[in-house]
Amino acid sequence: GKKEKEFTYFSAMDIIAGKINKNFLKEKIVFVGTSATGMGERRTTPIHPFLPGVEIHATVAQNILHSDFIRRPPWAPGVEILLILFAGFLLTIFLIRTNAVSSFLLLIAMSVGLWYISYWSFHGAGIFISPLIPLLTVIATYSILNLVKFWKSELTLRQSEKKYRQIFENATEGIYQVTPEGRFSNVNPALARMFGYSSPREMIESITDVGRELCVNQQDRRYIYSLLEKNNKLENFEIELYRKNKSTFWVSLNVHKVRDEAGNILYVEGTNIDITDRKSAE
Repeated sequence: GKKEKEFTYFSAMDIIAGKINKNFLKEKIVFVGTSATGMGERRTTPIHPFLPGVEIHATVAQNILHSDFIRRPPWAPGVEILLILFAGFLLTIFLIRTNAVSSFLLLIAMSVGLWYISYWSFHGAGIFISPLIPLLTVIATYSILNLVKFWKSELTLRQSEKKYRQIFENATEGIYQVTPEGRFSNVNPALARMFGYSSPREMIESITDVGRELCVNQQDRRYIYSLLEKNNKLENFEIELYRKNKSTFWVSLNVHKVRDEAGNILYVEGTNIDITDRKSAE
């Protein structure tokens, strides 16, 4: 005979021909059925893709004789509730205190752990404890808490941007950002007033080359560029600039380069303080 799964198979022709020792079948329960694929008696089951119907019957009989049943005790739903509460509580605590990568790894670990508990109880003790609801709880908790963290981060970012914007708009010194191409990308109202413009927008749209159009002495412009190239920043540098009406005034400027992670220049950021009165007194 041959071993298909759990039981020994013998061909009916071998039994009729007397090829099988009768003592081998003595005091045995024998199931008669077909196992050939073409007979259409194979069934798909959770443990095998093509299990003969006769083996299914034999398995049922063996389970009855050995009292080997899948059990679901009255306390099983309580265990599932405890798993739900424990998984949800543990995940909540860790998600609040960890970053995105750590929380994702924790999600994977808890999912595997819940699945293993269900697998062990089923195969080791024959007790069915469903992992479905605890797993769904873990996934739902992970999703909800991440949405809350994202919402809080967005709220904090907006508050920071609002605070920075208020400082930027209400500052008495001129604050600006200049692109690598030499154009203003952002200026505050104090800088626009300092240069005689009615609004930051008008100043941004009117000036196409900050260095060439505003510096009275072009040597100062080249000196500023060389220092920025060397040191990335310049502090308390006094320079004479043009206003919108071509009158001149003096400022003390502080500038520095802002770069991205790759080291590329994003913009030059700086502040101007009008020191015309002090220069006149000198």
